Amino acid sequence: MKKGFLLILMLFFVFILNAPLFAGEWESFTVKNYRILYHHYQAKLAREVAETILKAEPKYQSVFGEIPKDTIRVLLADKRKEFDRLTYNTIPEWSKGVTRPDIHLIVLLTAEIKQDEFFSVVRHELVHAWMGSLYPGIQTPRWFDEGMAVLLSGEQVSGNNAVLSRAILTGSLFSLDEVNNVLKFGRTKARLAYSESYTALQFFVEYFGWQKFPFFFQKLKKTRSFEVALKATTGLSLFEFEDTFEDFARKKYRWQVFFDVNLYLWLALPVFVGVSFWLIKYRNRKRVEIWEEGTKGENDAV
Repeated sequence: MKKGFLLILMLFFVFILNAPLFAGEWESFTVKNYRILYHHYQAKLAREVAETILKAEPKYQSVFGEIPKDTIRVLLADKRKEFDRLTYNTIPEWSKGVTRPDIHLIVLLTAEIKQDEFFSVVRHELVHAWMGSLYPGIQTPRWFDEGMAVLLSGEQVSGNNAVLSRAILTGSLFSLDEVNNVLKFGRTKARLAYSESYTALQFFVEYFGWQKFPFFFQKLKKTRSFEVALKATTGLSLFEFEDTFEDFARKKYRWQVFFDVNLYLWLALPVFVGVSFWLIKYRNRKRVEIWEEGTKGENDAV
């Protein structure tokens, strides 16, 4: 049933993106092997998306060691309702972009997002599209996919250090396997999952270096096994990698929460409210005492 649904969905997208007069709704242009589809009033943004993609290419090529040959389609949805319709309401409300690597399709929500964040999402989803094109049918863990996307896109993982630190101190750190369910998570858990994914790739870079990525992806393509490629590149099994990463994260981030300014602001807020309430109450009591003294004096005079 699930396979049948995915096949229908794939055929639907293929029809949409290749129909020349699809409801007269979409305009498009092609740059290299990227086809950008947009509404006529998004023309400027569509050009900026294309420029962002082309600027990202050299960096991505240095990591993957090659560039995709497939045509990658980028669809700009200008409203949440349209985004949900195009993604069949399968994407959580906190998501601003999604990639179907198997059909080389990126769908981006252009509303409800700051400009800088939007172009980070473009670069993020582009990583997924590249990996889907370069390594079709090869299974890679979700934490690796998302970690690569965050690492290469240069997006800011808001409060990353504090998020990890709190999870470590409260014993709520996910195993990397659990990150596979990120699309089922709410916003808070998803934030932690992305932080862990990003940090796992930071660990890879710090311990083994950027220069290891092309070798890793070459092995991945040749062996079609993530675990074999990881072992050949790092000397660690998947279990050993996760274990070493967790040690790395605990040592590096355990106490970072205490350097989070927002934490102190939240801790100070109830104190501030309490002191303010006490001062107001004290001032009102004093006013009542002064009024009572004045009234007593008037009565004595009478």
